[in-house]
Amino acid sequence: FSVALPTTGSAQICATLYVQVFSLFSGVVVPPNQIPDYLIWIYYISPQRWVQEGMITTQFNFILDPICVPFGTPYVINEAEECSNIPGKANTTFYAGEGNSIRFCCDAGQQGFSARDYVFDEFLGGPNGYKYEWRVWDFLYLFGLLLVVRMLGVVLSHNISYNKR
Repeated sequence: FSVALPTTGSAQICATLYVQVFSLFSGVVVPPNQIPDYLIWIYYISPQRWVQEGMITTQFNFILDPICVPFGTPYVINEAEECSNIPGKANTTFYAGEGNSIRFCCDAGQQGFSARDYVFDEFLGGPNGYKYEWRVWDFLYLFGLLLVVRMLGVVLSHNISYNKR
C-alpha cells in the first residue's frame, strides 16, 4: 500500500481495513460453514485463510485424543463398563484411532469427538472448510501471492511518483 498511495496515513488506513476484513473472513473468527454464499469469495482470496489452514490442519490432523464438546473431560471406560452405570455420564462414544478402539463417556448434554474430528468436521468443516489434503495448495497460493505482490510493488514504484518537482 505504501507504494500506491501518496501518504503514509492513507496507506495505514488501507492496510488496517485490509487486515481486518481478511482476518474476519479467514475461517476462524467466522467459520467457513457460516459465511454467506455471496461473501465466500473473500474467504478464498484471504491470505490469512491459507496460512491458517496450513498451520491448523498440520497441527490437528494427527491429534486423536477424545474430547467432550462444548466443555468437559472425557471419562475413558473399558469394554465391560457402560456410561449408563456412571452417575452424570450420558452417552458412550466409540472412537477408533491408532489401531485400537477408545470408549469414553461425556457428561449429559455433551458430545464426544476426537480433537481432529471436532476441528475439521464440526468447527472448521463443511464444503468450504479446512482440509489437510490442501496443504500443498496452501503453499502454492501463498508463494504465488508473494510473487505477484513483489512484482506489483516493483512496477508501481517505477511508474508512480508522488514527488513534486
